[in-house]
Amino acid sequence: MVWGSTPHSVANRYKLNHSVEKRWKMDEHVIPLVNYFNAHGLKTEMSCEGHNKTNMSMFWISFTNSIQEQDIINFQKKHINKYGNFCSCGRFAQRLYVCAATNEKYWCYFAATIEAANEDLRRWQQDDSKYCNRETAS
Repeated sequence: MVWGSTPHSVANRYKLNHSVEKRWKMDEHVIPLVNYFNAHGLKTEMSCEGHNKTNMSMFWISFTNSIQEQDIINFQKKHINKYGNFCSCGRFAQRLYVCAATNEKYWCYFAATIEAANEDLRRWQQDDSKYCNRETAS
């Protein structure tokens, strides 16, 4: 499991500070997509590349609780295909984190496999270059 940082409630509960959090390592295969999301305004918080053959097999990245539904919609609108739809191998969904002290909802990106996540990243990067070309041509 990859922890870029912890949910705010967890960090507060365990009095974690940034020096502790920075020692945690990220799973290798989430780093490109985490960097991409952060560079495109979707600030990430936790992630995991999935560990096949275990109960934690899904690739996922969670966003900070500052990310709202409209932020996800805006991201998707930048990646509309020629048919007018947003398509991806993975999906964006809200996750509910419940513990004794708090309940938190936050947005996540989920993909079944590393390969599916990489395909989404490849497509979105292609969309970015097309979008930049359209902007400079205008």
